[in-house]
Amino acid sequence: MQTHFSFIVALAFLFTSSAMGAATLDRLESACAGVQHSSSRLNKLARKLSVETAVGLASVTPFSSKIPWMETEDKCDPGNLRKDPKPCISKVSAVLRSYRSEVQKVGELQVCSRFTAQIEKVLQEFDSDMRRCARATRALHLPEFSVAAADPQQIQEDDMWEADAMCHYVMERIFSFSVLAARVFALGDPARHDHHVPAGPCA
Repeated sequence: MQTHFSFIVALAFLFTSSAMGAATLDRLESACAGVQHSSSRLNKLARKLSVETAVGLASVTPFSSKIPWMETEDKCDPGNLRKDPKPCISKVSAVLRSYRSEVQKVGELQVCSRFTAQIEKVLQEFDSDMRRCARATRALHLPEFSVAAADPQQIQEDDMWEADAMCHYVMERIFSFSVLAARVFALGDPARHDHHVPAGPCA
């Protein structure tokens, strides 16, 4: 009788633990569902705007920029994402904040304001969704973007003569960034990556 009772208790514990595990998994997947979709939206919009801002440009002006690049050292490949996605997520977050600052700056230019108005909201959504996913799955608290006051005088003197080209340059850089970001968050939680994650439309 005692053995039978112990078996029932163990079985009940097993089902309860499985249910709790499934509930936890569902909660984590739900927390990362947003970034899965917003990273894809960012990629599609950035691709569209990189094409639109190129219209009418005779040539692409080379710019020196303080915006950091995503690099191989950032460990955003599937193997490293499975082991520990924190370094990649942290770098994506840092680069994203740089792009948001740059969008804020070029948004002061009249020729670019209609493009930045479109991309700014999507960048903000991606930022918010990524921080929510990182907090839920990795207990990683990413810094929030702080809006800085723009300097209209500096923008007018340094940038107005090449405003069209600068606008295109920023949108082209965001598009390149969005391709990687969409791949990293293609399954929501980056740690779920394997070698068979489809490339999807981000190319």
